[in-house]
Amino acid sequence: MSFLRNIRNIGGYFSYGQCRYQRILFWIMCFCLVLWFNVAFNKPVFHYYKNMDIKSACVIPKFNIFDSSISEFFWDVSPVQCESSEPIMYMDNDGIVRVNQSLKLSSGYQSLNCTCQPVIRIDDDDITLGTGIRCTEPIYISGDFIYAVCTNGGKQVYDGLLYGIDFKSVTNNKKFKNESENNLSVYFYGFDALSGLIAKRTMPLTMKYLEDVLESYTFNGYTKVGDNTWPNLGGLLTGGRYEQVKKTFTEVPFIWNNFSQNGYVTMFSEEYPRLSCFKGFNGQPTDHFTNTFFVAAEKIKPIKNRDIRKILLFMEYKNIKVSDSSYLCIGNTPKHKIMINYYKRYIEAYKNRRKFGMSFNTELGHDYINFYNLADKDSAEFLKWMHETGNLDNAIFVFFSDHGPRYSEIQNTNIGRVTGLMPIFTVYVPKHIKQRYPQIHSNLLKNTERLTTVFDVHETLQDVIKSNFDHSEPVDKHARGISLFKPIPETRSCYDADIPEHYCPCYASEDIDVKNKRVQIMAFALVKKVNKLLKSHADKCVHLVLSNVIKASKIKSNFERDKSMEERFSIRSYIYNNEQDTRYLLVVETKPGNAKFEATIHYSSDTSMEVSGEISRINKYGNQSECIHNVHKLKLYCFCK
Repeated sequence: MSFLRNIRNIGGYFSYGQCRYQRILFWIMCFCLVLWFNVAFNKPVFHYYKNMDIKSACVIPKFNIFDSSISEFFWDVSPVQCESSEPIMYMDNDGIVRVNQSLKLSSGYQSLNCTCQPVIRIDDDDITLGTGIRCTEPIYISGDFIYAVCTNGGKQVYDGLLYGIDFKSVTNNKKFKNESENNLSVYFYGFDALSGLIAKRTMPLTMKYLEDVLESYTFNGYTKVGDNTWPNLGGLLTGGRYEQVKKTFTEVPFIWNNFSQNGYVTMFSEEYPRLSCFKGFNGQPTDHFTNTFFVAAEKIKPIKNRDIRKILLFMEYKNIKVSDSSYLCIGNTPKHKIMINYYKRYIEAYKNRRKFGMSFNTELGHDYINFYNLADKDSAEFLKWMHETGNLDNAIFVFFSDHGPRYSEIQNTNIGRVTGLMPIFTVYVPKHIKQRYPQIHSNLLKNTERLTTVFDVHETLQDVIKSNFDHSEPVDKHARGISLFKPIPETRSCYDADIPEHYCPCYASEDIDVKNKRVQIMAFALVKKVNKLLKSHADKCVHLVLSNVIKASKIKSNFERDKSMEERFSIRSYIYNNEQDTRYLLVVETKPGNAKFEATIHYSSDTSMEVSGEISRINKYGNQSECIHNVHKLKLYCFCK
């Protein structure tokens, strides 16, 4: 009996144990299922759409940049934190390497000994260091980039990279011409993946200085022609589509070569070698080239684990501090500030010489759109410096991007999807050009509301090289590229501009009766909006009233989701929907003054509607707004009392 009882106990134990293991297995499976669901749900969703009507005249889409549908994607990020230690070595504006004497004294270094080595480019991905040169005393060393090491009493106290402009070596080998009122310098300053909408949201100081102080032209219809950087930046610099570059870029006709042949000193600056705009140059492509500096920074102090870097940047983006120094810095300086400092030194080194410079910040906002704000103040101050020092007197300045965000879920909203196709593009032109060639000002102003691309920019640069400002030849309305100094056809389509269906942002329009009740309600709302804008100057500007509606049309999008382009599966891909907005384009006339205004109205109901984007003045206003001539944006609307 005892034996049988023991057998039953053993059987019961195994039965209990089996049940226990089944429960454990069940909970493990539940955990895995929940984990899978969480990953599947939160995996980024990137929808692709194509425009089913690329041959109709383009209606430029306009949106409220503070629309509630995109508000969740924007927040303030904490200021970037770099190393606090100050470098004991620096390169001054004349290219001379010096010791920071005040820091040397405060640090108590009695026997400081410094050695400098020029950084020499091997190729796009590698560098080497030249022969060491003693640099404890001030010395000019050939090369834009220097690696310095200092010891005190035999102990290393400093090592770091210095940067400047080695103008002596360059001017010894080339002859450059002076800039003038007819031979303008050209400065490009850009950020990767920055749409016009995001620029206005995250870089308001920069945009305000460009538009209000410099009275620049922001091209609201500027559209990308390809998916990533190469077809867009490459199209701007070459005027064509070089989709199959076999081995190197040596044979690609970059326009900086044309500028160089016309007596310009050239510069191309970028700060993220891992995602370099153009990989495959046999030699250095321009007279000055920052890729070498940033390759050296990674070679000398390599990032051991890039996955950790990504995690820390993501946490920094979410305002979670986990490190005393950001990966967006080199030493005690943010990378974007290094880019600005280098640009300034380039401009100062060749003060009155013709210059073609392009600075393109890739890393900052490539993955995280709110990081652009970190560069806003510095960028605005850079513009102010250029303006106040006279460096823009004979120069064209371009604030630009290659495309909108490609790795942010804002692109799955109705607004984000369209504006993501439309990178920022703002152009400053010297006043004397606009005064001597008033048609350029008139055409640029019109073209801000026309469909434009990189191919048009390339044609404009060709005009600058040739000093071709007085256009008299007729415009080929169907040309792929048309200079921005010429009038872009209002009837231009994506097909005309060589914009593929996946990147065409245009809406089409259908005329409707101006006497329609809904149209009249929207027209009164539009005039009410104009008066609201003028409210702060009501003592100087009259209250406008609606005179008549000149034109009304219903705007329709023709976007269709293209699932064949979507590589990733995500449960949320079934949650996002593509509701079509109801929008109208109105042209109204007001009195007194007979001003004609054009605007897009986002209509929900007779009691719920809003003006999308800015209200355009489409006829001349002369001296009607002389009483507020210093208020640039409101001059369009005011009729003085």
